[in-house]
Amino acid sequence: MCIRDSHSSIGKSSFEPKKIEENANELLKTIHKLKPTTVKGTYIKSISMSSTMSPGIGIETKMA
Repeated sequence: MCIRDSHSSIGKSSFEPKKIEENANELLKTIHKLKPTTVKGTYIKSISMSSTMSPGIGIETKMA
């Protein structure tokens, strides 16, 4: 199983920054939970975040 790209909405411009952060963290937790046990090594290679029609900003992929 290989997910090359995943596009997900985590908020709207009307959301408070804390709510967007919570939604992003929950999305990452869900992706990690769905990782098949047969997959070894790095599961998420890169993450970028952007608003509609704007360039993406790279996000640190390490999780505590």
